Amino acid sequence: MADSGINAAIPASERCQSTGGVRLTSWSMFTRRLIILLFLVTIVIIFWLARTVMTALLLSAFFAFLMTPPVNYLQRRIGLPRFLGALLIMLLALGLFALILIILIPIVIAQFSEIRFSFTDSLGGSFEWLRAFLENFTNVFGYDLTPYIRDIQDQLTVARMQELIPAPDEVFGSGRGLLEVSTGALASVATTVGGFLFTLVLVFVFTIYLINDMPVLSRVVGELVPEHERPELEELKHRLKGVWYSFVRGNLLLMLAFGVLVGVSMFALGVPAALVLGIIAGLMDLVPTVGAFFAGSVIILMALLQGSSWLEINNFVFALIVIGVYMFLQWVEGNILQPKIMGGAVNLPGFVAIVGIVVGLAVGGILGAYLAIPVIASAREIFLYFYKKLTQYPAEGAGAVVRTGPINDRKPPEAWLTDQRSWSLVASGGRYLVEPHPVTEAVDAGVLLPETSSVRLDDVELHVVNWPGGEPALLCIPGLTANAYAFGGLGFALSPRHRVSAFDLRGRGRSRGGSGKHGARQHAIDALGVMDGLGLEKPVLVGHSLGALAALVLAAENPERVAALVLIDGGGPVPRDIVDLLESAPDEIRREAGSFEEYIQPIKASGIFEEWNFFIEFFYRMEVEEAPGVTRSRTSPEAVEADVADLRTLDPRAWAEKLRVPTLVLRAGRGLPGSGAQMLSEEEGNRLAEAAPSGRLISKPKATHSSILYNRYPEVAEEIETFLGEVLQKTDGSAGARDRADAS
Repeated sequence: MADSGINAAIPASERCQSTGGVRLTSWSMFTRRLIILLFLVTIVIIFWLARTVMTALLLSAFFAFLMTPPVNYLQRRIGLPRFLGALLIMLLALGLFALILIILIPIVIAQFSEIRFSFTDSLGGSFEWLRAFLENFTNVFGYDLTPYIRDIQDQLTVARMQELIPAPDEVFGSGRGLLEVSTGALASVATTVGGFLFTLVLVFVFTIYLINDMPVLSRVVGELVPEHERPELEELKHRLKGVWYSFVRGNLLLMLAFGVLVGVSMFALGVPAALVLGIIAGLMDLVPTVGAFFAGSVIILMALLQGSSWLEINNFVFALIVIGVYMFLQWVEGNILQPKIMGGAVNLPGFVAIVGIVVGLAVGGILGAYLAIPVIASAREIFLYFYKKLTQYPAEGAGAVVRTGPINDRKPPEAWLTDQRSWSLVASGGRYLVEPHPVTEAVDAGVLLPETSSVRLDDVELHVVNWPGGEPALLCIPGLTANAYAFGGLGFALSPRHRVSAFDLRGRGRSRGGSGKHGARQHAIDALGVMDGLGLEKPVLVGHSLGALAALVLAAENPERVAALVLIDGGGPVPRDIVDLLESAPDEIRREAGSFEEYIQPIKASGIFEEWNFFIEFFYRMEVEEAPGVTRSRTSPEAVEADVADLRTLDPRAWAEKLRVPTLVLRAGRGLPGSGAQMLSEEEGNRLAEAAPSGRLISKPKATHSSILYNRYPEVAEEIETFLGEVLQKTDGSAGARDRADAS
């Protein structure tokens, strides 16, 4: 039987995989585990043997990571070979570093000249303050402590301290001993300097070769990964890149900002060498937590010993003022600058950060302390990847339905719903879902949650949710950045009269895999595969936004598989100004927050919904993944970028002209917040309705593109039921008449 419609568009190579050449035998599970164990042991041995140059290798990898983008740019724009580009970028970086030193060294020397430091005078001043302070304790609760206080005061003199300090000949013995100690110290310094210079040379050479060979290494590693797993690993690689780029970019900006704030503040207070202190504070800010403590200690010590150049106050009081200012600057950095600059990519709990820095300092010195935070954040991303892989059952072949049952997430929806019986009173001030209400009753009865499963296609496993019910069944296709739970309200309203199913598009929600193929036509192909996997012979297709375009394509190409079509604010050409707005959607998806409440706050304030309700909250609960200190979307930004690029050139009117199924078009009357642009104009809505048999356009004047589905689901459900009751009965009657005519 020949393929038709969308099935014909699927290459045979994608529907049936074959192997050629020598047939490989399969290893037993024991053999596989043994080989993996031996491989890991070999890696550990290699790292142990290379431990002497491990610092150079790590630094080289770090610098190669930073310098690869400009080298790629030079290669792409002017065709410069990678080796020459790497050499040029490295030399430019060294030249820039040398230039900074040349500029700063004279300034630092001039700043140090402001410091008028005499150890004897400073010590004498401190002793004088202590003696005066002890005068307050000569009489305590009626007890005369004057003799004891006088003894302590007599010891607090510079002369007494000099008596306690041993002479050099007492420490080193003879001049020969002093010479031996000096020689040993010089030899140690020479060895350290030599090792440092040798490491610098290795870093320079290793970095150039790493940058040059990066494409080859990436290709070799990529070929080791099974093809169906590559998109997931690409997403993991993207997240790891985000962690490190955020860390480096954020740290450089924070270093500059904090250094300037400290320098300006200390200059305003009259602390000597304010510029030097600003430089120290900025550099030490590169080492989180510990660096701030060290820099603050230096600044406070300077204030205590030197005082202010213009404030006529005691040094001790001045030091207290400096402590207050420095703590305020730390607060500004941690609560204002850091969230704005760093985002959530390296957001770790304070305890974890401190422990990581201490461990990093013990293992790798200053470098280990500096890199501890991004290493822990990267480990978090890798752990989350493996955790999600381990808590999902594998698919059993194309078209197979797997993982039926509750969502195996960190916190199951059932547990969340149990806590939400009085959700409305908290989330919307008691104005919505006040008990008794069908939704809260459904929560109590345990019938609100859909069943979950997955359908495995050739290169992707699509997550499916299902609200049980009768015929005709509905298959719902969500929009650009949505997931299957966008139809939560509609599924609740139509079930159990109708079976309602929905699925996460590839690259969204809990769907896994995908070979980079996107666009409305690809989503239509996926929807047809979901229909086959779920056994839906001829469902009603419901699509919202991008999902409406995919439903339109599927209905036009395979009308024999579609009972009716419902397009919710979509299905026409997407206006160019809206496509321009959608270009920023991937950036919104990459947005991260410290908690779920913080994540949804800007969404609540955006005005895209008429009112925040249970189903919107539930949708976002299912949309995000949460880890300690970070909440982010499950959606792939690359998948959204590919779909937006497809929308820019897609003209669906050819498919609209091919419609042969009853079609209901539901249109939102209000434009998008902030722009006023409409996803589906009245003209395009009429065109769609007129092109289809039994076509109908219904506008909701007060609804927005999002609220027509998320807020007005009762109205939408009623319109769908009314429409299906009319057109399907009419279709059945026509079919019966044809059957009787054929029989005659």
